[in-house]
Amino acid sequence: GLLQWIKSLIEGSHSLRHRFFEPEALDNYKEAWLDVARDLKNPMPVDRIPVLLARVFLDHGHPITKRTVQEFLVDIGKDKDTKVLLWHDVHKVLCDHRLGLLHVLHGPMIGSALNPTWHVLHKWRAAIRLCAIYYLVMVPVRIA
Repeated sequence: GLLQWIKSLIEGSHSLRHRFFEPEALDNYKEAWLDVARDLKNPMPVDRIPVLLARVFLDHGHPITKRTVQEFLVDIGKDKDTKVLLWHDVHKVLCDHRLGLLHVLHGPMIGSALNPTWHVLHKWRAAIRLCAIYYLVMVPVRIA
């Protein structure tokens, strides 16, 4: 309940967005698509994308969330309201990215020079989230 919600705020999300176009992942998409959709010509419903991503990123270790699916759809160039996904569309984006024709920006900034998996950075972000939660709770308490 509440403790898990607070823990998720402190730990942050387990987003896969930075791994969608890793070289290892690019090699796994076709096999994962065949496992989930059975054929490259079959469209894949959006509700099956978590299974696809779980097969591509076997080492992830966390459940695939709706937010991750939405990030995947945006990075592939689809709307969040898309109902089905075609292999041709996914394959085109993957090939463009592999050839360097596509660069995915996440927001207005290009990104941080710090390693996103650096343990000190995780501790720093956890401390910031903890302070934010403290202020979120304590300011109204002090006003009351």
